[in-house]
Amino acid sequence: PQTHGIPVCRVAFHSFQLHRIDFYMNFCRSAAYHMKMPCTGVITLPKQIRRWTVLKSPFIHKSSMEVFERRTHKRLLVIYDTHPDVVQKWLEYINENIPVGVGMK
Repeated sequence: PQTHGIPVCRVAFHSFQLHRIDFYMNFCRSAAYHMKMPCTGVITLPKQIRRWTVLKSPFIHKSSMEVFERRTHKRLLVIYDTHPDVVQKWLEYINENIPVGVGMK
């Protein structure tokens, strides 16, 4: 339960795979809960979609192109009213258990 509502830490996560980032966000929230740190729910940030077009054939078949896209899913977690030493321990714990394919800022 928040007492003063002072944000101490904002952690942003990003991944190309939605199921990995959702699983890891659940892990981070449960770790914060067990360390008695009040935090927000998962805040969904806008996903970034990057598209590019590539020719299938380098010669005369310009009309046959292939479109690729990469979606980057982003999430945010905010920690409130906690001592900075506890937040540092939590960040170390979630950083050493980060799965492959998930980035953290």
